[in-house]
Amino acid sequence: MLQQILNDMWVDPELLAELDESQKQTLFCKMREEQVRRWKMWDCSDPPKPPHSSRASRKRVEFLLDAQGGPWTWVMGEHPDDKSIDTIMEEEAREAARRLAEKEAQTLRISMEAELTELLELNKKQREEIEVAEQRLEAEDIYCSADELKSFSRPPPVAVHNPLKRDAPNPLKRDALQEISFNKPHKVSQRVALWEKRLMEERTSEIYKKIQKQKQDAVKKQKKLRTNRNNFGENKKGKRKKLKVR
Repeated sequence: MLQQILNDMWVDPELLAELDESQKQTLFCKMREEQVRRWKMWDCSDPPKPPHSSRASRKRVEFLLDAQGGPWTWVMGEHPDDKSIDTIMEEEAREAARRLAEKEAQTLRISMEAELTELLELNKKQREEIEVAEQRLEAEDIYCSADELKSFSRPPPVAVHNPLKRDAPNPLKRDALQEISFNKPHKVSQRVALWEKRLMEERTSEIYKKIQKQKQDAVKKQKKLRTNRNNFGENKKGKRKKLKVR
């Protein structure tokens, strides 16, 4: 059975389940020895070389040489311009925070574009209704007859209450709507871009701080676990010494 397993380099799971731990370790060691033996036999034999083109290749690999004439190597951290591992990890964390903030800003921009489109359509409809109401008032004044004008004196002008203006926005919102809908769309786009940039920077800073806090909490947790393990080991050693003394 063992020879068959070594030949196939495979163990039936049912047979493996019946073995205890010592037998499993022995079996695995035997399989490893057989694997090493096969590798050595392969190395000692002369395996066929892969075919290659008969043409002389002009490609060459030349390594830089150091002062002693050996291959030049660069150990990271020895050069004054090398970044430390803390700096590299900080840059990676900032880049991850920036990508996440950019994704959030893009999602928010899409929702804002939908809201602005709806607001522009509503503003256009309100302006059309106001223009129709003003034209109707002007038409009533034009078609008033001359006899009617002579028969009675014109009453003082009364402020026309337009129901469309009842829910008019405050001056800041009205100016913003006019700026968005009529005059300066390029300035609005610039403001939206600046707002998006500022929001992305703020979110990047918040996400970076959150990532750093998570790393600090993980380090504290690991230190606490190590301290508990050390205390447990010392207590265990102390108990063993007491038992030996007794």
